Amino acid sequence: LFVPYKRWWHYAAAAIPAHILAELQVGMPVLQMAVAFATNCMVAFLSAAGVRGLLGGPPWFDSFQRAIVYVVITAVVCPAVAALGGAFVRISEGAALESYWLFWAQWYLANALASLTLGPAILTCAEWRTDLAGSSSRWRQGEALLVAICLALACVVGCHVAPLIAARGLLPALLYLPLP
Repeated sequence: LFVPYKRWWHYAAAAIPAHILAELQVGMPVLQMAVAFATNCMVAFLSAAGVRGLLGGPPWFDSFQRAIVYVVITAVVCPAVAALGGAFVRISEGAALESYWLFWAQWYLANALASLTLGPAILTCAEWRTDLAGSSSRWRQGEALLVAICLALACVVGCHVAPLIAARGLLPALLYLPLP
């Protein structure tokens, strides 16, 4: 969303090592990794192009209509299109083709949820043009430090405590806890 179209492939290429490392940890075969990576790039690129084309630049959420357009692009249309390919990740591992629409729904909902929760938070933060180093207010610097410490604690809880809580079925709630 923030870089020229001609550079998008650089960002996709830079994400490959992280994608491979993440998928190897769950034992995903190469074919599935390729399909998952392609559909993840597809939803990102389609969403960015749609937001750019229909909303332009920031502020993205300065009116109800613009917020609705954002939701339709990033949480309805683009995840639905990308899920058409994403459903094949499970099928390529040997799952039944008859379950295609179930896999489609799972892939769609995962991308739509991320677009509704993480996207607005990131875009709203990107709109802020604060210069912390130039701020003379000790209160503002202390507030930023407190937020950074809380974020670090949330990451520690997500990485170290989450496996203990996952057995109880509370992992999704724990992972989204820092967002509000």
